[in-house]
Amino acid sequence: MLGVLFVLIFSVFLSFGGRFSLLWVSVLMLLGFIMKLTYMVMGTGEVLSSVQCYPLVLDWFGFCFLLLSGWVSLLGIWAGLGHLFFGVRFYVGLMVSLLLFLFIFFSVWNLLLFFFMFESTMFPIFLIVGVWGAQPERILANYYFFMYTMLGGFPVMVFIMLGYRVFLGYGLWYLMESSFFVVGGAFLFMVSAFLCKLPLYGLHLWLPKAHVEAPVGGSIVLAGLLLKLGGYGVLRLMTVVWVEFSLVFVVLLGLGVWGSCVCGMICMRQIDVKSLIAYSSVGHMSLSFGGLLVCFFFGFKGGFLLLLAHGLVSPALFGAGNCIYERNGSRVLLAMGSYHGGVSVLSFFFFFFLACNFGFPPTVNFFGELCLYFGLLEVDFFLLGLLGLGMVITGIAMLKFYSKVFSGVSVGIFMEGSVTLREGIFFYFLLYMLLVLSLFMVL
Repeated sequence: MLGVLFVLIFSVFLSFGGRFSLLWVSVLMLLGFIMKLTYMVMGTGEVLSSVQCYPLVLDWFGFCFLLLSGWVSLLGIWAGLGHLFFGVRFYVGLMVSLLLFLFIFFSVWNLLLFFFMFESTMFPIFLIVGVWGAQPERILANYYFFMYTMLGGFPVMVFIMLGYRVFLGYGLWYLMESSFFVVGGAFLFMVSAFLCKLPLYGLHLWLPKAHVEAPVGGSIVLAGLLLKLGGYGVLRLMTVVWVEFSLVFVVLLGLGVWGSCVCGMICMRQIDVKSLIAYSSVGHMSLSFGGLLVCFFFGFKGGFLLLLAHGLVSPALFGAGNCIYERNGSRVLLAMGSYHGGVSVLSFFFFFFLACNFGFPPTVNFFGELCLYFGLLEVDFFLLGLLGLGMVITGIAMLKFYSKVFSGVSVGIFMEGSVTLREGIFFYFLLYMLLVLSLFMVL
């Protein structure tokens, strides 16, 4: 564990270091780190319960998110390098720094360090959007991002300080022994920051703005990694604080399921490609939050699967949307139509990733939503119907999106050009990972 941490720290120094050749050394070290993690779970099954090296404790949940972080970070570097005209070393250094923060975040049970790493991940994304964003509105997007993150995290810091006065420590396991944690409403203090970063519908205004203004690499890591911090925080809280359903939990669960329905309807009215995908992310994150709140096996598993699947599907959609933008010169849906003949390979990738996004069987999203159905059977039939309505609306929105771009009425702009090598590697890798996950769920 500590050896992996030292490799990441060394990669950060190499990325910001003097010679340009050291940049690629750091990328190769990052690739080796990711391959080692992949081999541990797929080759030997070495990580089955937990790996401990105080103060780092890596269990199965943290390992899955850490593996996702490594691959998505590498994809963010790969996708972004083709669009950078300056600051390549700085960009790669920020990506590796983000991965370092994520590694510590997913590997600690110390609440204070957990919170510091949670807030530290804001700075690489803040700089990526601010430096490489194309429009002046990136300043406003960063302002929203900063305010939501900092204001949401303030109650968490207050609770950590109060918890230290009670337990004289920052260990997450102290929450198992505390009754005041739920009874006193302190759960809402802890979960507030996670809901802003998730984000839950109603606390989501920063996300569409950040996605629209971010470069393609920034959108990939923002959707694939940063949103998972909120989900992982809720997941970690629910693993140590199993509670009976109270009115507060039912309300939060209803907000999560209701938010997915509303976001599906908002997606049907969007005209910007990145904004549409961003609202789709809000809907899926709200749905996964609802699943994690269901303190039963199926609901919890469904929320976890949706988090992992979204970490692959959403970066793929942003990459596909950027391919359309590069060929069309616009992200406005009104300026698109009947592109299938010119870019048939891209249309296949786009349809596959959209099908994964709305839970077409037998994709991993489908199994996640199916688990949510079984979990909500134990809670409320009304929420079960609302969940089904949200899935139908999301499916209609995604199919309408595809039909408008590739099968709609031609607007006189013909888009052509085969998928480049850089784009092909990006799409085929995500296609392979989603197929492996889906096959794993079937078997």
